[in-house]
Amino acid sequence: MRYLYVGLALTLGVFFATACGPQATPAAPGPAATSIVVDQPWARAAMAGGNGAAYMILKNIGKEDMKLLSAASDVAQAVEIHQTTMVGGAMQMAPVKEIPITAGGQTELKPGGYHVMMIGLKRELKVGEKISVVLTFDKGASITVSADVKQQ
Repeated sequence: MRYLYVGLALTLGVFFATACGPQATPAAPGPAATSIVVDQPWARAAMAGGNGAAYMILKNIGKEDMKLLSAASDVAQAVEIHQTTMVGGAMQMAPVKEIPITAGGQTELKPGGYHVMMIGLKRELKVGEKISVVLTFDKGASITVSADVKQQ
């Protein structure tokens, strides 16, 4: 019987020591998760089989410059990051390797500028729904964004 009390006392002692002692701190999120804030994400309504685009404001609240390197979405066969520029009086879209976001600054992805290009839409993007876009940054982190589908 005495061994039962000793065993019970040890078990309770270990329980209280772990419950009241210092708690483990969870691992810190990656750099992009802590320094990039995505504001006002939206995607343009588009027909299945065509192309679509997503826009947003990328705010860098960190102390190091960041770069958006790529994007992905399950609604398209391919997703690229693009920039629209004026070339010889005509608007021209082309893929870019990266989109810079300066430390303490922001970069707006908007019609007529940088944007996420969704090529070969697998389904129609209907006004009022949300789509998921995964943004991958340098420094080894990514963010999943829920973008509202709008007419314009």
